[in-house]
Formats: sequence, C-alpha cells, structure tokens
Amino acid sequence: MINEREVYDRLGEVLDPELDQSLAHLGFVEGVEIRGAEVEVRFRLPTYWCAANFAYMMAEDIRERVGRVAGVERVTVRLRDHYAEEEINGGVNAGEPFSRVFAGEADGELDELRRTFARKAFLVRQEQLLRALLRAGIGAEALVRLTAADARAEGDALLVRAAAGEESNEWRRVAGLGRTWALWRQRRAALGLPFPLREPLFTTAEGERLTAAGLPEHLRAARLIRLNGAFNTMLCTRLNQVRHGVGVGDVEALPDSLCTAGGEGA
Repeated sequence: MINEREVYDRLGEVLDPELDQSLAHLGFVEGVEIRGAEVEVRFRLPTYWCAANFAYMMAEDIRERVGRVAGVERVTVRLRDHYAEEEINGGVNAGEPFSRVFAGEADGELDELRRTFARKAFLVRQEQLLRALLRAGIGAEALVRLTAADARAEGDALLVRAAAGEESNEWRRVAGLGRTWALWRQRRAALGLPFPLREPLFTTAEGERLTAAGLPEHLRAARLIRLNGAFNTMLCTRLNQVRHGVGVGDVEALPDSLCTAGGEGA
C-alpha cells in the first residue's frame, strides 16, 4: 500500500523554481489520485501562458519526488489548463528531456536554469539571515568571520558564538531564524557548496568569502532579487486566485503537511 501522507510530503518538496516556494502552498496542486501502485498528480499554473520550461521543471520534479515513495511503480503528472500541456505531459511522463520535446525552441537543457534559480534562492535566504544577525548586534567584521562551528540551529532559534571565531563559550540566541537557517542550508547544498566547520560560513553563490567592506553591496543585490521574487509571488498568487479560486495555503482538502513543506514564507 502506498502511504498517502508520504506522497503529500514529497509533493511539499516541489518548488516553483522562480518563486522558491512549494507548489502546494502556492495553491498550484489540484489533486492526487492513488490507484494501486500508480499515483496521478494534477497541477495548474496561474496563467495559460506560463513559461513552458518552468512548467516542465515543476512537472519533472513532481514525477521524481513522488517516485521516491515506497510502493510507487508509476507516477503520472497532469499539467492542466496550459497552452503546452499536451507536449509537457507527454514528454515528462515518457522521461524525455525538455530539448527533445521542444526541439527548435529550447536553448539547451534545464540544468543551467535550475542553477540560476538555486543561486537566487541561496542569496535571498542568506540575506534574511545576514540582516537578522546585523539587527541582533553582530557587527559586519564579526559576521564575515563566522564559521559553521560558530553557528547552529536550536528549535526556532539560531545560536551564534558571540566572539565570532575567537575562543569563547558565549553564544547569542537569535529567535525566529531556525527555519530560515534550515532553508538556507538546503539552498546551499543545492549549489554544491561545502559546509566545513572552520571555513567562512557566509559566502557568495560561487563560494567566495564575503568581506565587511563588500557586505552592503552584497545585501543590496540580494535585496533586489528578493523584492523581484516577492512581486512575482504576489502577482502569480493573485492570478491563480482569480483564475482558479485558490489562494496561498488554501488547500484544506489536502493534508496539512502539504501546506507547510518546501520553503514558503520564512
């Protein structure tokens, strides 16, 4: 028997790549049907003209994540109400690459696009951490010296060694950062960045260490990415509400885990 809860948990991991939020939380998942060892997942996007490459990435991720569930032998993904739904559904369910399905339209595969969005997500989550730590009174010089050994999550809080790398047993507790820390760690791992205990904790998306002098510009650039994402999220969720009558988190017919997993709103 397929565990329905696990199916929903895996769906909660599927993100809109541009918005860096769970499809379920955004209200894009329409429904799930389990038939024996087969699972069908239906989803809809805010507009009929949502970019085919974005939609293809989401459909691929749904198929891959749900396919991990014990007992699942086949996953069928149904994108609905989309101008390219026939091509996307056929290609994804057959395991075809995007470039083959959209030959002549695709500029290579989706790997570099995925990495571009992973970089943006990493920078946005990191900006949230950096600004919160600055507000908590940790100076820029100390902040760029922090290592993985100097910080750890504890429940909803982030604990930071006050001496920022110097020998000290004094830790500062910054409440409300536990989930943001976890999401940032996930985005960091998606970029393949190492997490050594004694190396600088906060880096560029390419793994280069930050400097105190360069921190304001780093934060400014990340803020622009965040504001653009926030605008797109607002636009997409409002369009989805008008088109399908579904708002953010408005998925009461589905298990709670589907509404809260995957990266929304930290």
